[in-house]
Amino acid sequence: MKSGPLVDGFLKTHRILESNLFLLIFLLLITVVPLCISPESIANRDIIVEKVSAVGMEEWQVKVDSGYDDYSHSITESLEGGYVVGGTYMYNDARGRCATDKPCKYAYKYPRIIWLKHDGIVTSDIIYASERLDGEPVSFFPTGREEYIIGSYWSIMKLGEGNKIIFKKTFEYKNYGSIDVFSIIETSDGNYTFVGDRAPHNEIPSPAWIASINQDGDLIWEHLFPNTSWFRKVADIGDGSYLIVDDENRLYSMDSPGHLVWNQTGLGEILAMRPSSGGYQILVPGRSYDLNREGNITRSVTFKPIDPVIWTNDGGFAGVSIEGENISVTRFDQEGKVVWQQGNPNRYRAKPVSLIETKDGGFAILLTVDNGTPS
Repeated sequence: MKSGPLVDGFLKTHRILESNLFLLIFLLLITVVPLCISPESIANRDIIVEKVSAVGMEEWQVKVDSGYDDYSHSITESLEGGYVVGGTYMYNDARGRCATDKPCKYAYKYPRIIWLKHDGIVTSDIIYASERLDGEPVSFFPTGREEYIIGSYWSIMKLGEGNKIIFKKTFEYKNYGSIDVFSIIETSDGNYTFVGDRAPHNEIPSPAWIASINQDGDLIWEHLFPNTSWFRKVADIGDGSYLIVDDENRLYSMDSPGHLVWNQTGLGEILAMRPSSGGYQILVPGRSYDLNREGNITRSVTFKPIDPVIWTNDGGFAGVSIEGENISVTRFDQEGKVVWQQGNPNRYRAKPVSLIETKDGGFAILLTVDNGTPS
């Protein structure tokens, strides 16, 4: 190519663009790459707690962010008038230090309990980093002795005074074969009953399973149901009897020796169960059923399908949903008619996980905000 003003100008412009391109790449390397391995970019989820009044007006909202992956499962009101949140914490290290057999986004999780005062101020946030959980928590609840149970798919952990671990019951493959635990409750006798599936010899499909442990974590009894789908939820109905739901939303009544008394189908996705004066109550999205002791439906109430939804102390219902840009709480009467609906700003675009009615007649809402996939 012959030299000249036009050619020289072109070459000069090309060199400038080339130099700027290298500069741009350099800037990207020193800004974007550190961002991708920073705690903020690794974090998938944060925890949100919102307290509303008896007519749904927001009183306070708090965000709890450890800097990594935070997941909350349940919220309960403490004896002191505050709130306790149970969930997990996951150190999601994008720099290749995750478990070798699992990708980072499925790294091991650790039990976590958060205590908040009545005004939403966090007073304690404890991560039990030495106690690994395999998966998200499936149950979290306070016992009648100011202790807490937090359970995951293969393990159950009990915390006592000073937040110390009383026991951790882990169901290992070598002793139990293939196993999953999906629901844990405290029963009227002071012990703990849980359901799931267990295959002692790694059978496929795994038999449904119900078992009980005492206050020290020792196994008391267990029953296997080889011809039944796995159990996903259990409720104590007194006298050593239970209501159980399987993975296909079949409802079972089981007596204390472990015999299935009756089953009911077609109710929908069963969210909650409890005994009533004449039998049992079953809650599904958009409907509540009253059943007699033989499992027959005696009454049903229909309302707007919302999840999570709870029974309220006056016999009505309450649910929380995302309506546009708001976190909306809806209050229903005993016949399923809307009493009021109140929306409050959804500042973090969070999704509701759990709802409870509080002692002052209001509600506490537990939400999770998803910050997207780690870089």
